[in-house]
Amino acid sequence: MRGTMLRLSIGMLFNEGAIGLYNTLWPLYLASLGASPPQIGLVISLSGLARMVFLLPSTMLATRVPPRRLIVAMRGLAALGLLGCGIAQHWWHVLLPLVLVSVGVLAFPALSNLLAGLGGDAAERTRIFTIVYTVAPSFAYVITPAISGMIGQTFGLRWTLIGAGILTACAALTFATVPAPTSPVAPGSATGYRIALAHPGVRWVSALMLITLTVLQLGLILAPNYLQDVHSVPVEWIGWFGSAAAVGSVVLSIAISRVRALQAPFTALMVSVGLVAAGMVLLLIGHSLASFVVAYVLRGGFLVAWSVFYAAYGEVTPEHLRPPAFALAEIIGSASSTLAPYAAGWLYIIHPRTPIVAALGAIVPLCWGIVAIKQKLAQAPAPEPVAHDERTLIP
Repeated sequence: MRGTMLRLSIGMLFNEGAIGLYNTLWPLYLASLGASPPQIGLVISLSGLARMVFLLPSTMLATRVPPRRLIVAMRGLAALGLLGCGIAQHWWHVLLPLVLVSVGVLAFPALSNLLAGLGGDAAERTRIFTIVYTVAPSFAYVITPAISGMIGQTFGLRWTLIGAGILTACAALTFATVPAPTSPVAPGSATGYRIALAHPGVRWVSALMLITLTVLQLGLILAPNYLQDVHSVPVEWIGWFGSAAAVGSVVLSIAISRVRALQAPFTALMVSVGLVAAGMVLLLIGHSLASFVVAYVLRGGFLVAWSVFYAAYGEVTPEHLRPPAFALAEIIGSASSTLAPYAAGWLYIIHPRTPIVAALGAIVPLCWGIVAIKQKLAQAPAPEPVAHDERTLIP
């Protein structure tokens, strides 16, 4: 298992490093291509919608295509899409390449199912998901956003997309080295989304994930534009802020992986959401670069909050329902990325601070909902444990 974890972590290091290279400055790149705030929100929302559509058949594909082949092929297409975005001349030119980027998410339900099988109990699954989905990516995020700021300031923002395409290709090649399993999944073993959603734990976690990620992204997605438009922060510094967020993710992820009291998924979620909320407050009231650095360090809780939901699915979902449940998690992440940017774009027209204020207003009832759902799920019977064997490796 250790060798598999190492390969997966390195693959995620490349993959999320690519995201870190362009994601922080993505709204600014779209603005440089002539997009208005609503158009920026529209492009990001359409990307999320495309990911959601492509994820619908992911459970079926998991039983018909060997996961390693699926992961490598999909991340390869994503690499081509990022390169296509990098050569766009107008904002609407990115729409077709974004289709390739979006189809690349088909790689991740299989990866999540693998990780759930590597852990025996809830705390161990939280630790594994945190290491692969948060610690490894966050180390890449520490470096790549700062590099992207320097690249964007010196050579132009489009080169951040080209570099991201190269790193994504490296991730695909790394995932190709993961060992094959001793016994592949039998065809026809797929379980539908409807059956998965019939499970109360899956329903509650799914609803909470959609609301949480939508609220947090509403306040964060246009923060780079806010900093540039309201506080005239240079592109290079915004790149450094992205690295500061990664530092926050790393520190919080290590704390969760080492402190047993924080390893319960809903406890880690409450801590993460609280830190993001504090970062939003600092964005609103801060005026100095130092205050914005601290705000972005606290923003690092967003990546942790997202990854914690996979551990929550692993805790509440019976083993036979995990493939569709993890596919649902990817669909929900895409749905939140569809709803939040579009709403943020229109709220931004009212005032650049409005998306952040709206998100903060929604976080208060959100925290109450997290506590209520945690208590409700605590009363439900636990799903059967996962057998810990080497058949969970990617074929």
